Amino acid sequence: INLDGKTVSVLSDRFYFSDIQDEMLQVQSPLVDSSCDGVAQPGAPDQVIVGVTTDSDSNMEYWIHTTSFQLQTNEIQAPLPDGGKSLINVTADAPYERMKMACSSAPRTFLNEEHCVLSNNGCYDQEGPDVIINLNVTSLETIHSVTGGAGGVDVRYVYIVNDLRIDDVSKGDVGHPCVGGVRSRWVKVDDCSTSRVINNQTRDTFVQLLSLSNDVNNENLRDIFFPVSGLTCASSDVDEKDPNTYLFTIDVNGICWQNTHPDNHQVFDFTEWVFKHPGGEDAIKAFADVNNTFILKFPGTWHSMNRWVQGRDQSLISLGREGDNTTLKSLPPELLREDIAQAFGSHVGATAAASGKVVVCGSPFEVATVHDENSGPLYKGGFDMHTYYNFTNWGLKEQRRSIWLDIALNAPDQLRQRVAFALSQILVVADGAIGDDDRTESFLSFYDIFTRNAFGNYFDILKEVTYHPLMAEMLTYLNGESTGYAWAVYNTPTFLKPDENYAREIMQLFTIGLDQLHKNGTTVVDSAGYEVRTYTNKDITEYAKVYTGLRRRKMRGNIEDPREPGGWGNNQVDPMETNAWKKDHFPKLGLDRQYIGDGYPLCTDIPAQHFLKQGAKYRLLGSNPNPELLNDPNKIDWVDNWDRGSPKRLSLNFNSSALAAALCKGNVNDCQPSSIAILEQDIPCDGVECDVTEPRTFEVSPGIWFEYQRPPCVNLAFYKNPKTIFRNWYHDKVMCGNPESHDASTICCDATRPLSWGESAWRQELFGGERVDFQTAEARCDSGQDLRLCNFPWISNDDCSDPAQGGCDQWNLWYWTYNNCTQYIKINSEGAVAIVHEHGIPDQDNTRNYRMVRGDTKMYFGADWESSDQEVAEFLGDYEVNCVNTVGCSIDVADGICQCAVEVEHNQLFTMESEILSIDNIISKAKIGGFPTDSGEEVSGVPGVKKYPAGPLSADTVFEFVDMNGKTRYRKNVASKVLIGNAGALQIRTPVSFFNLPEFTTRDAQYELDAALEQYFYHPNMAPFLAKRLAQRFGISNPSPVYIEAIAVAFQTGKFESFGSGEYGCLKATIAAVLLHREAQDITLDADPAQGSILEPYLKLVHIMRSLEFKTRVDSPFLRFGRDIMEAIGQEAHKLPSVFSFFRPEYRPGGRIASAGLASPESQVLHGPTSVNTLNLFFSLIKYGWADCFGGGGRNQVNKFGWEHTRCRIGASTNWGENTYNPSNQNITSPEVIVDELAMLLTSGRLSDESRQLMLDVYNQTMNLGKGPYEAMINVQQLMVATPEFQTTNTPKTTGQSRTLHQPPPPTTFPYKNIIYVMLSGGADSYNMLVPNVCTGTNAANITVDQQYQLHRGVMAFVPGSSEFGVTISATGQPCSQFALHDELDFVKELYDRKQLLWVANSGVVNQNGMTKSNFNAKTKTQLFAHNAMQEETKKVDPYDEITGTGILGRANDVLQGKGHVINALNVDLAAIALDGVPGQSTPPIVISSSTIDSFAERPDGTDWRHTQDETYFEIENYVAQLNGQSDGFSGVFADRWSEVLLNGIQNSESMKEYLESANMDGNIWGSQPSDWEESRLWRQFQTVAKLAQTHENRTTDRDVFYVEYGGFDHHDSMKVNLRPKLRRLNANLRKLVGQLEQDQLWEDTVIYITSEFSRTITPNANAGSDHAYGQHVMVMGGSVKGGQILGHYPSDISPSSPLDDGSERGRFLPTTSNDAIWNSILQWYGVTDPTDLDYCLPNRQNTVNPVSQEVSGVGDLLSPLFMVDDMFTSGANGTTSESRRLR
Repeated sequence: INLDGKTVSVLSDRFYFSDIQDEMLQVQSPLVDSSCDGVAQPGAPDQVIVGVTTDSDSNMEYWIHTTSFQLQTNEIQAPLPDGGKSLINVTADAPYERMKMACSSAPRTFLNEEHCVLSNNGCYDQEGPDVIINLNVTSLETIHSVTGGAGGVDVRYVYIVNDLRIDDVSKGDVGHPCVGGVRSRWVKVDDCSTSRVINNQTRDTFVQLLSLSNDVNNENLRDIFFPVSGLTCASSDVDEKDPNTYLFTIDVNGICWQNTHPDNHQVFDFTEWVFKHPGGEDAIKAFADVNNTFILKFPGTWHSMNRWVQGRDQSLISLGREGDNTTLKSLPPELLREDIAQAFGSHVGATAAASGKVVVCGSPFEVATVHDENSGPLYKGGFDMHTYYNFTNWGLKEQRRSIWLDIALNAPDQLRQRVAFALSQILVVADGAIGDDDRTESFLSFYDIFTRNAFGNYFDILKEVTYHPLMAEMLTYLNGESTGYAWAVYNTPTFLKPDENYAREIMQLFTIGLDQLHKNGTTVVDSAGYEVRTYTNKDITEYAKVYTGLRRRKMRGNIEDPREPGGWGNNQVDPMETNAWKKDHFPKLGLDRQYIGDGYPLCTDIPAQHFLKQGAKYRLLGSNPNPELLNDPNKIDWVDNWDRGSPKRLSLNFNSSALAAALCKGNVNDCQPSSIAILEQDIPCDGVECDVTEPRTFEVSPGIWFEYQRPPCVNLAFYKNPKTIFRNWYHDKVMCGNPESHDASTICCDATRPLSWGESAWRQELFGGERVDFQTAEARCDSGQDLRLCNFPWISNDDCSDPAQGGCDQWNLWYWTYNNCTQYIKINSEGAVAIVHEHGIPDQDNTRNYRMVRGDTKMYFGADWESSDQEVAEFLGDYEVNCVNTVGCSIDVADGICQCAVEVEHNQLFTMESEILSIDNIISKAKIGGFPTDSGEEVSGVPGVKKYPAGPLSADTVFEFVDMNGKTRYRKNVASKVLIGNAGALQIRTPVSFFNLPEFTTRDAQYELDAALEQYFYHPNMAPFLAKRLAQRFGISNPSPVYIEAIAVAFQTGKFESFGSGEYGCLKATIAAVLLHREAQDITLDADPAQGSILEPYLKLVHIMRSLEFKTRVDSPFLRFGRDIMEAIGQEAHKLPSVFSFFRPEYRPGGRIASAGLASPESQVLHGPTSVNTLNLFFSLIKYGWADCFGGGGRNQVNKFGWEHTRCRIGASTNWGENTYNPSNQNITSPEVIVDELAMLLTSGRLSDESRQLMLDVYNQTMNLGKGPYEAMINVQQLMVATPEFQTTNTPKTTGQSRTLHQPPPPTTFPYKNIIYVMLSGGADSYNMLVPNVCTGTNAANITVDQQYQLHRGVMAFVPGSSEFGVTISATGQPCSQFALHDELDFVKELYDRKQLLWVANSGVVNQNGMTKSNFNAKTKTQLFAHNAMQEETKKVDPYDEITGTGILGRANDVLQGKGHVINALNVDLAAIALDGVPGQSTPPIVISSSTIDSFAERPDGTDWRHTQDETYFEIENYVAQLNGQSDGFSGVFADRWSEVLLNGIQNSESMKEYLESANMDGNIWGSQPSDWEESRLWRQFQTVAKLAQTHENRTTDRDVFYVEYGGFDHHDSMKVNLRPKLRRLNANLRKLVGQLEQDQLWEDTVIYITSEFSRTITPNANAGSDHAYGQHVMVMGGSVKGGQILGHYPSDISPSSPLDDGSERGRFLPTTSNDAIWNSILQWYGVTDPTDLDYCLPNRQNTVNPVSQEVSGVGDLLSPLFMVDDMFTSGANGTTSESRRLR
């Protein structure tokens, strides 16, 4: 194609790696060339297009056409009018899927719903119905066929498994059917005569269990859970070691049931195993591909059952049992595909051009790409993205950092951007926790939440963050499942608890914090002076239920995503959607005993025909009549999916309906509706509207439909006069309905026909899906001739095909019967409750009850007990006896749970206005909300309270008032409670829930999540919590109570001075208070030593660039990064290391700051290496611009420019951009003016007179050397950024003397010893590191510990008989004689067997003796289960802060240095309080980098061929030392901290570099550095420790303590899979470290202590992960360790009901050995032997000798004495025997 005269050169300099001047042309006018005719159009295959031009010498130049992706503007307020339909049409015939455009319309969400528009020419992405799939051979054959069949490239192989054996090997994986809690599978067989003989007791037990089983949906299979109490087998039939006792048959009423392997007849997706099968993939494929069978029979004895268990756990996906019904949307994501969905009559989500009107929506900041003369490839004005099919660049994660920096430097809305950065450090997504971490748009869409809402409302941020896919992925609630869903679908006792991760972190880190706060931010304490906790673990468990059922949306067009567009759940940009079926549909007890939903009105109190009242809300549907928020059968290609016909729909009278007119904005004939419509006034009903109680969807104009959105309301979990309702479904078809609620629809039967003849039934519905209350249904039947409500009819096909009634909804819709129904309550041993329904249909058993409310329900929730705490405690204290004798209930023999009859009582709260007293009194007593009537009046004597209606008070009175947060509230004058057992022996406040069991909807799921967020948002802690966090992010680390309260008040009132919306949560007012309050403005406060902060390191970089007018290179407008800025200085945008951000708000470094009890968050990343790296980065930027010169941040450009002499020269460097500030350009030449101006720009004018004079001298000296004014200014700038005035907001005061730095003392004669403290941060799951294997110890149910492990660990358990149990150790004095170590810990076993390693079982943080599950919170000051608090206490071992700001090893060093020892405390890469001592008592700890140690201020010296410029004349080291000289006592503590860390860092960088370089590591031990980043880091850290230990003589030290942190153990998701590689790395590098120490003859002198902050729950969550727990198993190893033993007490009961459990029934165990006990021994070995010194090091040790009370332990009073040196170390390990007895 000839380009001459049609193009212009763009981006002509320094593009690619060549010296060609013109590298890119852009077409400026249409091309007319015959060759254009052969160019493929959009949607065609790729082809190379070549253009030609003629240069000035008549030579031909050839150009290759480069394509750029094009995105269209689709913003919230300007959505694409056609949703991208035109592009779909253009690309519809493309030969490849990757060239076809998908619909771009964003899903309608809370973000955009008000701005969506009706399109007459749009596309839609219609999700198909959730159809039923029976798991039979035909269905499996269908899946195989439609996914490609034999020879296909993406075939799914789904099989039914049979012939699995229970033998000697496999029985460990299969629980004995007679053991409590075990699930056994029973298959129907023809003959029971061949069964082995069993005892009558056993037979009777299983007859009862099989007869009463509710598992009746599958006629050929039963899964039975053996009760933990109540029923037993004969002991002669129970031998868990004999597999023959597992198998027998039971005759139940002539039907024979045979026990079988619990995986037989299970359906699994084998596709992943196909490619892992040791015998090759054809062996598994052949069943379907060759033999055309979909029943996989497990081979005979030549295949070990271990192989089955390992393959199942690692590669198979369970779908359910043969013959079970599942649904399309219940399939695993791998099978939720378009081809499979279509095969079963549905769609995953079909993109199509609509034939009618559709609603199209945009999304925030979804803007078009720009293609102009400034557009170029990556970083040169343009960006790149990955797609599923191709990509052109690696490392795209750099894009988001470049974007951030460009905005920080150039955007006009700097305050908004600054607030967004602060918020991003509070509500954190860590990129390392995201799988697709090199994407751009997904991360920016999350960050933009803060940008858009920086001055909006904090609630909006909370909501958007919660719904964002990245947050859900990081905190592992993505695709979460409720207990009920997991139980119903997987039919297993595991997977029963929702993931707790987000429920914990949203409270701790995003909203209310750990401790209760006063409004001024000070902590609330109890009578003992302990902090009062904000929430408990039970609160977390309840809130975790809220965050189930959230999943990513289907991929759409116009956004970035790497995966296949046709798949489900790939969208990482749009807010997630709710799968209501996977939600928990029961009440949830939240903070302060408030149900989620308290304060909302009852749905039964919604005024009649609310849909016609002012405020009624409607959603536009376009031409699709199906609701979006309710549960009607979906449509496929706009064809109704109702049974037997199209549904009866509701159309308004277009000519006369006031409602239709209102929704059409007054013109029905030319309807121009809004996406969301809210009635501005009450309107009259018209025609059919007058008969409707509550509409669903209706037509307002031809082809235009709306959906009525009922206001938020709640339902009582227990209610009066329940009635039986049924649905026309095969199973789970009956339950109770609330007669006052719209629970069911109407079906009438012939009243003249006897029941024995069967019932003839007719539906009486105004429209399909209509729900009414019982009275309305009864009245409709009574109004007909000889009709009545029915007993238990079957809706006929004729009725469903009757056009007058329309098609039937067989699944979602329930119908009223005339039968009564009975509700029961089940109360478990922890005081949680569940709901049970028993229908009243004659001659029908309860096997068809709705599963969630059957007698075997697992849906327990917290109760707000009206009975006193003492009464409840007494009831639970002797649970079974009190259930029967005291309360008058019964123990359900099937599960051992107490089941009681109930009555519901509604009582008027206030009978007289004088009783009301105050608004607070109303709030505390009236928990049910209400709807005000039309007229009301003020309540006498209570200002601010109004009552509806006027007149005397009644139970229906509704009070109106404004609460403390400025919100108008309505509360009904009624209290409801449930009376339990005889005469209400126990009572609870009636629970409420947004969900209604007969129809759980997306609408109510959204309402519930909002209400849960509101409980945090309106909590009294919210305002002061956020106030302090924001104050810290804006430069005040320790804001005063007055300042915090002012910010909190601004948050609550929405006003500060003239700023703010006046609404609670307003961030405009909040930020105004942060910035404009006197404490932030008054410069006199600079003199306060505690005022201000150390500045954030990355913002200091931005400060320099902005102040010194940084400009990027013209041809590269977006900066690229040549080094890891985060690793170098401790902070970088979009590189947050964890949910805890860059630094913890409460962090206290050692020294003056800690001694003063102050916080300094930024100090967490300020240490020697980062201080040196920071200044090196700044110096390089100032001198050379953004380059890679001497510690700079730019990319290496050597490939293009080489090392020519101009690369690294002041003012003449080759770089990617540089500071352009130059006073001479404004004719400013005065040195005084230049220094003063720089001081103003860089230190806000706070630079001291002494420092100004020094810089003035430097300027003049540089000029005197003939260097010129520019270089003189550069030298001043370097010094300026090294000052404490630049680095902090403190005011330094110096004595004029040099700062005293640590100097190595002379060596001593003490023998060398060192302790290596290894923290496995995140909460390592030590119950999969030390696993019971051969055990005799049992729990109260007589189940051995190893059996309990298998039973309760579920999918996280080791596979019995597999290689996972291949690494074992022996033990004595424990409930097991043999334990298995994780099979990756073979070196740990080697050390154990060499008797150089010991374990301490079930140890942890202990504050006081005598804990029980009921008092452990009261006895514990430490905030349990929180990462930061538990980790800090594990390092401190000083829970009551007796010696503030110190850690266990720091105090030990204090003692030993006082006795003449030379000590060193060395943190590798990261500072930890464990090594901090009292300032001045011992050598302060230092941080040493395990990476390359950079020298301070390295610069060219003119002697090297690369260093043609000599900068050594400028002795910057001396000047920096002077600027950071000795502080006086009134100097700012943060300025002092900077100066101390910097100068020590400079000194240590040189000395440590020398020591490390002098060390001699054995290459045969260490090998080469691993390529895996995580292992490489641990390798470097351990090698650094080994080098320093080896050089201890050169360092003249006789005592070393090292701290190494290995993170990433917070395995809420896929724990078993994710733990393995981490332990592999740990084990491998321990082998190297110990090997080097042994070679250096230091192993005898070393102790390695490996711990975590806590262990994890025994039971898994729904993500196959484990959640935060308590007691853990730790390792102690060393050449002098008395190894080969397990100290402490491994629990003999590790069941969820263990006496050691914290009450959550998750297996969180109170520790039986304290950390103090372990350190008591280690410190004696280290040399701390005097009792007084031990008390100093372990100030709380005497309070930890008996952590749990005798009633819990069952073992005497002295359960865990303090270990002495001879307990853990061999004789001679310590030279003294002082205190060699055990302390009791």
